Amino acid sequence: MIHLFFGFTIALIAAVFVGVDANKRGMNSAGWAIGTFLLCIIFLPLYLIVRKPVIGTPGVYPPPPPGTYPPPPPQQPGARLCPNCGKYHEGDARFCPFCGAPQP
Repeated sequence: MIHLFFGFTIALIAAVFVGVDANKRGMNSAGWAIGTFLLCIIFLPLYLIVRKPVIGTPGVYPPPPPGTYPPPPPQQPGARLCPNCGKYHEGDARFCPFCGAPQP
């Protein structure tokens, strides 16, 4: 009987955590909470895999609109765009100074 109580309590705590976290991320909090409570072993790992970034998190930006990549060239003449990391660098380096990828 005590095992059933602990299992119920753990499932309830996990469901509340998932519901609150899903709400912060703009996801269906009620659906994820109910699914986690009923089938915790399936929904909790699934939620942790598919969850979105927190809305309004500094440093997390939506993807750029189509047609805006690569970024516009910098104002310095002679800068080259690295095809691997997308950063600009100066000179005729054989390898990118940022990511180390060979340059064409």
